[in-house]
Amino acid sequence: MTNTSAEYRILYFPIRGLAEEFRLFLEEKEVTYTDETFEDPLKVWWTLKPTLQPLEQLPIVWHGDLKIRQSKAILRYMARKHGGEGKNEREILQADIVAESTNEWRQKFSFLCYNPDFESLKDQYIKETIPHYMKVLEYFLVENGNTGYFAGSDFTYADVCAFDMVDNNLLLDPNALSEELYPNLHQFYHAFKLRPRIAAYLKSERRRKFTNGAIGYFDAYTL
Repeated sequence: MTNTSAEYRILYFPIRGLAEEFRLFLEEKEVTYTDETFEDPLKVWWTLKPTLQPLEQLPIVWHGDLKIRQSKAILRYMARKHGGEGKNEREILQADIVAESTNEWRQKFSFLCYNPDFESLKDQYIKETIPHYMKVLEYFLVENGNTGYFAGSDFTYADVCAFDMVDNNLLLDPNALSEELYPNLHQFYHAFKLRPRIAAYLKSERRRKFTNGAIGYFDAYTL
């Protein structure tokens, strides 16, 4: 979904990574964006990094003349702008809790995937970390009343966060999402994939092939 009059401009590495949540959210909301990157990240990054003040980090997103940093701040900004943060204080809080829980999971996932000891750490992560967070997300769905969403009875950015992290971890263990152990999360994940705009995006060339950057040890970008 790219055009010259797009509402958002995303600058990131040529991977899913932290920017995939933005893409999923904007696709679902039918909001236009450009997805700008550089195809040789190892060569370009060290030159680009000092120019990205003050954090020297990506992603960066522009909305008009507003330059936004920090991935969860970017996503919450989009959610406020496009009706995806929750309909009341309770739903907003619940979406925040779910989003922060997935952020915690992402940190552990990234630590594993960028760790040179990936092969020796992988089995324990699959055995302990994935089931723990699957159980957490199952709990939140039940706590929210089994509406099929993570906050209230409609789509919020929390649903994007949950889907993306489950999807990432199924790359590590395709059998991790047990319907018997996590019936509500299993239903949520497969229903989310079938949302028409999400389904179209997942099948499109707009979706990046790799989850992690070129220095990763799992599902990492290659030229």
